[in-house]
Amino acid sequence: MLGLKVKRRERKHVFFWREPRHGGFWSEADYSNHCTVRKVKQRKYSEMSMTATPEKLHLALAYCTDFAKTMLEKYGEFHPFGAIVNLEGDVEARGAWTEEEHPNGQDVYALLIEALRKELMEGSAIAIAVTANVDIPEKYAAAHRDGLRITLEAHNYYRCIYVPYRFERGSFFRRKKTVALSEPFAVELKDSE
Repeated sequence: MLGLKVKRRERKHVFFWREPRHGGFWSEADYSNHCTVRKVKQRKYSEMSMTATPEKLHLALAYCTDFAKTMLEKYGEFHPFGAIVNLEGDVEARGAWTEEEHPNGQDVYALLIEALRKELMEGSAIAIAVTANVDIPEKYAAAHRDGLRITLEAHNYYRCIYVPYRFERGSFFRRKKTVALSEPFAVELKDSE
C-alpha cells in the first residue's frame, strides 16, 4: 500500500478511516479533536435541518390535500394516510396496515399517528401529517359537513386543519364526480381531542 499506514478506530458504531499525519498514525489528541469538531458540525447541521418552517409544513399539507382529493374523486372515500417531511425537506408518503381486509378507520389513524410520532421523536422526520375523511363537528360551523382532517405536527407545533368539501356531479355526458374544496381552517387541539 505504498507505505501508508491507516489505523481503524471504532467509536459508537461509527468507523473512522483516516490517512496518517506526517507519515504516522493519528495521535489520540488529534483524533479526539477531529471527532469533537466533526460532532459540532453535525450538531449545527442537524439543528438547522430540524426546524419545520411554514413552507415545509405547507408542502405536507398540500400533498395530503391533493392526494385526498384524488382518492375522493376516484373512489369516493379513503382510509387514513400520512406523510412526513424528511430531513432534506422532501415529502414522503406513509400508510398503515392493520392486517384486516376492511380495517376500522380509527384503528388505522391511531396506528399511523403512533408510528409517525415515533419517526418525529427519533429525528428521521421534521414534520408529520395524518389525513382522515371526517364529519366536521357542528361547533366549527363549516361550509360543508364532509371534510378532511389533516393533523400537522412538528416539534412544539400541533394543529388540525379542516378542509370542507362537497361532491359535484358532472353533466349528463360527463359522469365523473369532482370534489370542490372549501376554504380550510385551523384548529388548535390538545392531544386528547
